[in-house]
Amino acid sequence: MDADCPHLIPDENNKCEDCGAPYPEIELPADYQPNLGNVMAICKLIDETRKDFDKIIKANADPQNPTLPKLRIVGGQIMRLPHKMVIQAMIGPSFIKAKTYGYRGTQSRWLEMVLEKTPTLTCPTATPIL
Repeated sequence: MDADCPHLIPDENNKCEDCGAPYPEIELPADYQPNLGNVMAICKLIDETRKDFDKIIKANADPQNPTLPKLRIVGGQIMRLPHKMVIQAMIGPSFIKAKTYGYRGTQSRWLEMVLEKTPTLTCPTATPIL
Protein backbone atom coordinates (compact mmCIF):
# COMPACT_ATOMS: atom_id res chain seq x y z
CA MET A 1 0.00 0.00 0.00
CA ASP A 2 1.53 3.23 -1.23
CA ALA A 3 0.67 6.49 0.57
CA ASP A 4 1.29 8.50 -2.64
CA CYS A 5 -1.05 6.36 -4.77
CA PRO A 6 -4.21 8.25 -5.86
CA HIS A 7 -6.21 4.95 -5.97
CA LEU A 8 -7.83 5.70 -9.33
CA ILE A 9 -8.47 2.29 -10.89
CA PRO A 10 -10.07 -0.56 -8.93
CA ASP A 11 -9.50 -4.15 -10.02
CA GLU A 12 -12.10 -6.96 -10.07
CA ASN A 13 -11.63 -7.52 -6.31
CA ASN A 14 -12.43 -3.85 -5.53
CA LYS A 15 -8.82 -3.04 -4.65
CA CYS A 16 -6.49 -0.42 -6.12
CA GLU A 17 -4.84 -1.77 -9.24
CA ASP A 18 -1.53 -0.02 -8.46
CA CYS A 19 -1.03 -0.53 -4.73
CA GLY A 20 -3.66 -3.08 -3.64
CA ALA A 21 -5.44 -0.86 -1.08
CA PRO A 22 -9.12 -1.82 -0.62
CA TYR A 23 -11.76 0.60 -1.85
CA PRO A 24 -14.48 1.55 0.66
CA GLU A 25 -18.03 0.57 -0.22
CA ILE A 26 -20.02 3.56 -1.40
CA GLU A 27 -23.63 3.44 -0.36
CA LEU A 28 -26.09 5.77 -2.01
CA PRO A 29 -29.51 6.56 -0.59
CA ALA A 30 -32.35 4.45 -2.02
CA ASP A 31 -34.03 7.55 -3.53
CA TYR A 32 -30.82 8.92 -5.11
CA GLN A 33 -31.41 10.44 -8.56
CA PRO A 34 -28.36 11.86 -10.36
CA ASN A 35 -28.87 15.25 -12.00
CA LEU A 36 -27.40 15.02 -15.49
CA GLY A 37 -29.14 18.10 -16.79
CA ASN A 38 -31.25 18.15 -19.95
CA VAL A 39 -29.26 15.59 -21.94
CA MET A 40 -31.41 15.79 -25.08
CA ALA A 41 -31.18 19.59 -25.23
CA ILE A 42 -27.40 19.41 -24.73
CA CYS A 43 -27.07 16.87 -27.58
CA LYS A 44 -29.20 19.03 -29.88
CA LEU A 45 -27.10 22.07 -28.98
CA ILE A 46 -23.92 20.15 -29.84
CA ASP A 47 -25.37 19.29 -33.26
CA GLU A 48 -26.51 22.88 -33.90
CA THR A 49 -23.14 24.27 -32.84
CA ARG A 50 -21.38 21.69 -34.99
CA LYS A 51 -23.38 22.82 -38.05
CA ASP A 52 -22.53 26.48 -37.37
CA PHE A 53 -18.85 25.67 -36.91
CA ASP A 54 -18.86 23.61 -40.09
CA LYS A 55 -19.92 26.72 -42.01
CA ILE A 56 -17.18 28.76 -40.33
CA ILE A 57 -14.56 26.15 -41.17
CA LYS A 58 -15.67 26.09 -44.81
CA ALA A 59 -15.43 29.89 -44.93
CA ASN A 60 -11.94 29.70 -43.38
CA ALA A 61 -10.74 27.09 -45.89
CA ASP A 62 -8.40 28.06 -48.72
CA PRO A 63 -10.38 27.95 -52.01
CA GLN A 64 -7.43 26.46 -53.92
CA ASN A 65 -6.59 23.85 -51.28
CA PRO A 66 -9.54 23.14 -48.95
CA THR A 67 -7.35 21.09 -46.60
CA LEU A 68 -5.57 24.29 -45.48
CA PRO A 69 -6.93 27.45 -43.80
CA LYS A 70 -7.00 30.69 -45.79
CA LEU A 71 -4.00 32.98 -45.84
CA ARG A 72 -4.69 36.11 -43.78
CA ILE A 73 -2.78 39.23 -42.87
CA VAL A 74 -2.45 39.33 -39.09
CA GLY A 75 -0.30 42.03 -37.52
CA GLY A 76 1.46 42.77 -40.80
CA GLN A 77 2.31 39.10 -41.40
CA ILE A 78 0.70 36.63 -43.76
CA MET A 79 -0.30 33.51 -41.87
CA ARG A 80 -2.84 30.73 -41.79
CA LEU A 81 -5.10 30.77 -38.72
CA PRO A 82 -5.98 27.18 -37.79
CA HIS A 83 -9.69 26.34 -37.84
CA LYS A 84 -9.64 25.50 -34.15
CA MET A 85 -8.24 28.95 -33.31
CA VAL A 86 -10.97 30.69 -35.30
CA ILE A 87 -13.68 28.59 -33.66
CA GLN A 88 -12.31 28.82 -30.13
CA ALA A 89 -13.23 32.51 -29.93
CA MET A 90 -16.83 31.69 -30.88
CA ILE A 91 -17.55 28.83 -28.44
CA GLY A 92 -18.63 31.12 -25.56
CA PRO A 93 -22.35 31.66 -26.34
CA SER A 94 -22.88 27.97 -27.04
CA PHE A 95 -21.10 27.02 -23.82
CA ILE A 96 -23.22 29.43 -21.75
CA LYS A 97 -26.38 27.98 -23.28
CA ALA A 98 -25.13 24.45 -22.50
CA LYS A 99 -24.55 25.49 -18.88
CA THR A 100 -28.18 26.66 -18.64
CA TYR A 101 -29.23 23.18 -19.83
CA GLY A 102 -27.24 21.58 -17.02
CA TYR A 103 -23.88 20.80 -18.68
CA ARG A 104 -21.25 20.42 -15.95
CA GLY A 105 -18.01 20.18 -17.93
CA THR A 106 -15.41 22.78 -18.82
CA GLN A 107 -15.38 25.07 -21.83
CA SER A 108 -12.40 23.27 -23.37
CA ARG A 109 -14.20 19.91 -23.06
CA TRP A 110 -17.32 21.45 -24.63
CA LEU A 111 -15.22 22.63 -27.57
CA GLU A 112 -13.72 19.15 -27.95
CA MET A 113 -17.17 17.52 -27.92
CA VAL A 114 -18.40 19.91 -30.61
CA LEU A 115 -15.32 19.43 -32.79
CA GLU A 116 -15.26 15.66 -32.23
CA LYS A 117 -17.30 14.79 -35.29
CA THR A 118 -17.29 18.02 -37.27
CA PRO A 119 -17.18 16.75 -40.87
CA THR A 120 -14.89 19.45 -42.23
CA LEU A 121 -12.24 18.66 -39.61
CA THR A 122 -12.36 14.91 -40.15
CA CYS A 123 -12.61 15.16 -43.95
CA PRO A 124 -12.26 18.62 -45.57
CA THR A 125 -14.25 17.68 -48.69
CA ALA A 126 -17.12 16.04 -46.79
CA THR A 127 -20.60 17.47 -46.82
CA PRO A 128 -22.05 18.31 -43.40
CA ILE A 129 -24.27 15.75 -41.69
CA LEU A 130 -27.81 17.09 -41.54
